[in-house]
Amino acid sequence: GKTDEAQALAERALTEDPADVVSWNLLAETRVAAGDLRGAAEASESLARTSLVPERQLGAWYEAGRLWQDEIKDETRALAALESAAAIDVAYGDVFDRLSRIYAARKMQPELAQLLERRMDCVSDPEERRAIEVRRGRVLFEAGDVAGAREAYESALAERPDDAQALAAFTDLCLAQSDWEVAEQSLIRLARLLPTPDEQRVVYSQLGDLYANHLLNLPRAEVALKE
Repeated sequence: GKTDEAQALAERALTEDPADVVSWNLLAETRVAAGDLRGAAEASESLARTSLVPERQLGAWYEAGRLWQDEIKDETRALAALESAAAIDVAYGDVFDRLSRIYAARKMQPELAQLLERRMDCVSDPEERRAIEVRRGRVLFEAGDVAGAREAYESALAERPDDAQALAAFTDLCLAQSDWEVAEQSLIRLARLLPTPDEQRVVYSQLGDLYANHLLNLPRAEVALKE
């Protein structure tokens, strides 16, 4: 049919001029129509490599990544294509979401932390920036970068001291690092911020444990555990 004709035409044109971006685009489209999704993804990658226009490169890398990830289920090829797209514009479409899912699933924490930092640079909404900063802190902490994690949490809390999510993450870091006095102050602040009695009970239980086992203040431990 017409799809086969168009595909043959594109392939013939590319043997004569491998840098013909119009033919690479046509080949990718006709291969999708013919159900050759692997071939379409490879044609999209060739289009991205051949084009000199960033917008076209971006769209082609994204399309290749989407096909590898959703249709062909080849995560390694998807990762390479999506990283190339993100290098041009991390805020394009759902590139960030797709790439962050792969990094998280593969426990590629340094790469995920760097991706979150680049995403934050594209965001102007203060609330969204704080949420990304807190997530970046958690990722850095999991990767063993305690200083980087602490800096991320402190940055989020400097913008909004009553951010319960940031304060909870900062408290977990302090407890894990045996920074008992700072953890105590954070837990007290957190107990005042949390809206439900169940959430508050968890914090008071942590405070009770902190006083009983680390700060060795039994009267305070008793008060905290009664809350």
